[in-house]
Amino acid sequence: MSFTVTKEVKELVSYPELGASCQLVTVSKEVTYSAKRLVSLSDAGAQVLFDVYVGDSVTPGEHYHMFSYSGAGNPLD
Repeated sequence: MSFTVTKEVKELVSYPELGASCQLVTVSKEVTYSAKRLVSLSDAGAQVLFDVYVGDSVTPGEHYHMFSYSGAGNPLD
């Protein structure tokens, strides 16, 4: 399962070979969450680990999210 939302995020521009970076700025970006794996499942709900891609980023971040699950169907769909 994956979904995309538009979100205001802080962006940091850096120049690693120079050890320099610019000031943080808030920008509007498309953020795509893609379910990576089911971490836990119980009567209380399900916890899923998502890969998170911001704009055209190459390296994803990770985000854990807990949500209610009825027990019917695949919780990753």
